[in-house]
Amino acid sequence: RVACYKKGQDRVLNRYFQEGLKGLIGNLGLADENLEECQKSVVGNYTKLKKDRRYFAKCHRPTELCYELLDDVILQSEELEVVLNLRRDFPRKEDCVELKEKC
Repeated sequence: RVACYKKGQDRVLNRYFQEGLKGLIGNLGLADENLEECQKSVVGNYTKLKKDRRYFAKCHRPTELCYELLDDVILQSEELEVVLNLRRDFPRKEDCVELKEKC
């Protein structure tokens, strides 16, 4: 139960940081300047969190967090692929709306 709660908290934090990094995260491994941009964004966004102590450990290691964000995007893509495959043949209108948001 605690692991699920922690995973949910991590996902919320990751989404918060991912919003400012759209189009950049997928290229982290390809360019040092993208990694530097991600690190700057993480540090800048942490100050917007009013230096919440729950996130200090993650934000204090921006390089690690950037790669964690990349891993999370990959995981979300895999989860979306599973859902799309399940709904592909007989999608309902609600499915289309929900899947459009996830894309």
